[in-house]
Amino acid sequence: MEITLTADKATFFSMSPIPKRLNPARRKKFPPYGLRKVEAIFNKKGFQVYISEPMSIKEGIIGLYVNDPFGMTEISRAIHEIFGEPPLQVTSFTELSAMISRRKDEGQNIRVVVGGPGAWEIAMRDAPWVNTVVLGEAETLSICDILKGGKVVKTRRAKEEEFVSIIKPSSSPDVEISRTGRRIPLNVIEQEIKVQLRKHRDINLITDDILLWGEQLKPLLRLAKLGKKVTFSQISSERFSEDLVKTIKEELNLNENNWRSPVLASNGCVLQRVPDVIKILNYHFIYPIMFVKEEMAEEALQFKAIVVPIPSTENYFDVLYKVWLVEKKFLKIPFSSLIDVILQKAKETRGEYLRKLNIRGLGSLNLITIILEGFINSIRLRTS
Repeated sequence: MEITLTADKATFFSMSPIPKRLNPARRKKFPPYGLRKVEAIFNKKGFQVYISEPMSIKEGIIGLYVNDPFGMTEISRAIHEIFGEPPLQVTSFTELSAMISRRKDEGQNIRVVVGGPGAWEIAMRDAPWVNTVVLGEAETLSICDILKGGKVVKTRRAKEEEFVSIIKPSSSPDVEISRTGRRIPLNVIEQEIKVQLRKHRDINLITDDILLWGEQLKPLLRLAKLGKKVTFSQISSERFSEDLVKTIKEELNLNENNWRSPVLASNGCVLQRVPDVIKILNYHFIYPIMFVKEEMAEEALQFKAIVVPIPSTENYFDVLYKVWLVEKKFLKIPFSSLIDVILQKAKETRGEYLRKLNIRGLGSLNLITIILEGFINSIRLRTS
């Protein structure tokens, strides 16, 4: 049986989520990691699997990978507030939805199976062109689920022996090392690193908490150092250990010019729960990404961190400007003085300047993309 895997254009080409009028529309050469993972899973199950650009899909079973199709995540809501319009992946998904709906109305034989970290958004809304929404892990999805399952299929958690390595490089050098509290087997990780290094120099470890690896953290990092630079997506306060943080610093040779910025996960308000954790991370040159309520953003600036304020009042652009002035001191982003001007004007106009700004086509001088892409690229926490 043949299965074609695809995603909306913005997701498929790993494009910046910045709205279209501000977007340089840079496309990555390879499909995203999530599609590569599903490709490997179904290849192992014995299916003929093809990855296709969205506008080139044919009839048959279409596996549609979605990340944030309706912009319901915190970062997407923030982008919508800042620019006055939804992120690119939302408009891109809308275009894909219309195309598939039209083709099905014309009588084409297309069966759409939706999965990925944003599948829950599809399950919450009526999408008549979708046949099946998969909530859970692709490793345990069966052909019976695809052909005879209901509108929503919930799969069980994969066992250790069911995890598989990607077989071709993805758009970014991602390697999954843990998922919902489970370690990925080291042999699978090693194989994925080798696959990614065919086309990439660096390695990005995808994890819900790198500290989950405990005493095995050192051999994991040494394996990852087959790449020139090693980053990791998330660290948690739940299993926090200064000894393990020290191991990260030593193995990755962290210093004031070579720091890391994973998302800091914490149940409840980060600042109220784990201020001492943030201090220890800073001491070891880890400057975490922290999502905080708008009114708490200024308090968060006492730490070295990438603070992402979540909008809630008309004062949001004042807060955003203050956050930028502090963060730029260690981010050292090119053209920071020009970004100062843009965000100051956004503050003075309560965001109207950004909502009207159109700098599409300026390529490397797309200043808004420069500001936010560092945030977005570090927040790809799930893989399938």
